[in-house]
Amino acid sequence: MIHQRLSLLIIILCCVSQVFAQELAIEGFVFTEGKEPAEMASVALYKANNGTASQVDAVAYADKKGFYHIDLVPPLATKYILRAQYVGYKLQEIIIPRDSLRGIVQCNFLLDELSEANQLSEVKVTAKRKVGFDRQSYHFTSDQIKLAQSSIDLALMIPQIKADARTGRIVSAIGDLTPTILINGHYGTNEELRSIPPHKIIRIDYYDIAPERYNTRGAVLDVITKPLDNGHHAGAEGSIAPFAVDGVARLFYNYNTGSHQLKFFSSHFLRHTLCGKKEEQETEYTAADRWQYRSEGTTHTRLNSNVLKASYVYSVPNKQYFEASLSSMWEKSKLPQVYNAMIRMNDEQQPRQGVSESYGFAFTPVADIYYDRTLSHIGNRISSNVVYTHNQTNSIYSLAEHKNSAPEPSLKEEVIGKTIKNSVIAQIEYLHPVKGGWLYAGTNFMYTHARFAIKGHSSGKSEDAQYQYRDRIYFTWEANKGKLFWRISPAANLQYISEHNGVDKPQMHLNFNPRLLIGYNLPHNQRIRWEVETADQTPDLGSTTEVMRQLREDLFVRNNPNLQNSYLATTRLYYSWQHSHIDLSSTLIYSYTDKDWITSFDRTDIGGRTVIVQQQSNAINSQYAMLKAEVRLKPLGSEQLSIRLYAHPRYDQYQLTKDQAVSLFSIPSGASIAYRQNSWGVQGDIALPYKSLRSYFTSSSGWYSALSGFWSKGSWNLRIALENLFVPEESQTINHSFLNLHEHTHSVLRDNLWKASISVSYYFSVGKNYQGTRHLENEDNDRGDI
Repeated sequence: MIHQRLSLLIIILCCVSQVFAQELAIEGFVFTEGKEPAEMASVALYKANNGTASQVDAVAYADKKGFYHIDLVPPLATKYILRAQYVGYKLQEIIIPRDSLRGIVQCNFLLDELSEANQLSEVKVTAKRKVGFDRQSYHFTSDQIKLAQSSIDLALMIPQIKADARTGRIVSAIGDLTPTILINGHYGTNEELRSIPPHKIIRIDYYDIAPERYNTRGAVLDVITKPLDNGHHAGAEGSIAPFAVDGVARLFYNYNTGSHQLKFFSSHFLRHTLCGKKEEQETEYTAADRWQYRSEGTTHTRLNSNVLKASYVYSVPNKQYFEASLSSMWEKSKLPQVYNAMIRMNDEQQPRQGVSESYGFAFTPVADIYYDRTLSHIGNRISSNVVYTHNQTNSIYSLAEHKNSAPEPSLKEEVIGKTIKNSVIAQIEYLHPVKGGWLYAGTNFMYTHARFAIKGHSSGKSEDAQYQYRDRIYFTWEANKGKLFWRISPAANLQYISEHNGVDKPQMHLNFNPRLLIGYNLPHNQRIRWEVETADQTPDLGSTTEVMRQLREDLFVRNNPNLQNSYLATTRLYYSWQHSHIDLSSTLIYSYTDKDWITSFDRTDIGGRTVIVQQQSNAINSQYAMLKAEVRLKPLGSEQLSIRLYAHPRYDQYQLTKDQAVSLFSIPSGASIAYRQNSWGVQGDIALPYKSLRSYFTSSSGWYSALSGFWSKGSWNLRIALENLFVPEESQTINHSFLNLHEHTHSVLRDNLWKASISVSYYFSVGKNYQGTRHLENEDNDRGDI
């Protein structure tokens, strides 16, 4: 018995010793020349081929003490190259032959600082590789970091970004969609970015063509940071325009301890106009009778919007990330209007006084769970996200027009609508490295169930319910070879729509939506890219349920249950060049939409009387061609003085029917100038008037101008802005002459003339760890309104 126990003990000890004998790893410390730990320094292990690094085998990042650890997985290569890299310091490498790999090998790095000339060159676009490709990477000198009051100041050095004149928040410099902000690849906000100390920024990556995994067609701003210490950070922003009577307040708080984070965010917006919007309208149509309508009135805005969000995060750097959040948005709006009108029916003329009011309430709670995990040392990863939303909207519209002082109204309408919609949105994606690039495979789907109810004087009582299921399956291959890079994304969309009012049978659509991007990095910071993109566009739920109500005498508006999907195909050719004194970029775009949605005015019979019915329908096609040209000048060779100019000449065309087509050429253009000196600066913006073509009208926008100044001291920021100088904000629309309804409108936002505002913010930070990947936004923006 004793011999058996001794034998078993010897076997166990042999197994344990074999396990330890087989443990192979490389570890050590990365320090700067000042013997400081190089937090977040990257240490990459390459398999050597003919003395050069040919294939990355593993990547690790130094922690707060500068320590890193890399596990080795047999079979081993003949030779390895270990490289350490840190922003502002020279790259170092160590050659490790296989014979020296026994147990745990110690490899320490002491990095030398780059020369000032090399540091300055890092500010330029480098287009370095990371997970994905085709990014513009911006590094910053020590002087730039010292001058920056917050991390937003560093982001504003990117050519495509500027500060909003009133709030200082990040917006597109050329009028495009506001860029999506990521922090270490994970969804972030202006508030989070403002609270990060500038010296914690490693670099900022800018994607003007977002990869599939970011779930956006706009630009993406990814801020890469060093880890921050445990503790609190918080901030508050407030902005008010006293004469226009609108204001916004935001609060942000985060507590970080180890791998855990708690976040809280709130935003509150209030607008009560004093002078209101002055509106003039002329309408003419012929139904059973010939009607002419002319009115002049004032509409006031009463809007109150609130957002609350709380999140919990658990993260282990380079291994896993989990976030659960709850948020809610509720909004109340009221639009009272008083106007005088002159009505002409055939040869009879009738003056009227009118009053209308629109009231709306929306409530949207959201539950969001996100998780991703790195599966192995080579970088393959799986991520998933589930979002649940509940959208509830209530609306009331009333109108009454009286002839002189008659007690009974000549025209009366009252409509009460309610929508309740529940949606589940989910995504799962797998990332796997392949030779020279990365392969993504994923699916994202949405299930929505909606109930509608409407009750009105002219519409009667109607109820409806429908549900939709949408699924998108995609594969993406991203790779590069030398200066050539590409992204190929075949995808398929499946959509199921249940039967509902006006549609007797369920509908199912299957479409293929490939996307292709090819680019080449030319010498002297030049780059050229070509992109082809396709998309299937689905009507909102509420727009396809059978409902009709009266707008005026013999004029009705109707939802169209037969409205079909449209299919969009777009190609773009990009060119960019960046220099110390000038940045140039241009994009040539052509877009074609088959069965595009338009608004039509059909003459038909209702109850034996000829009327005009306004509804959405499908055109044969629409197309546009546009050249987007932008230039940023830096006369002083730095971001201290920046001048931006842009012009977007475009040609639009709608082929409404075989015999009817409309087209328009326009040139949206504008400019901005910004000057910054240490903690203060000024900014001016201007946009020129231009025309836009829509399916049934042409709109004209007026001048826009803004002048703002800002000052920062420590955690305090002050911004004063003046918008719409000399000329009020106004717009006009004119219907196309061949339509059954002719209309001309002119509106002036009188409260926005010389609109003065003041914004104050205060942020402090005692530290925070930012880790993670990306975030699936709530894509269900359709509230299902009817």
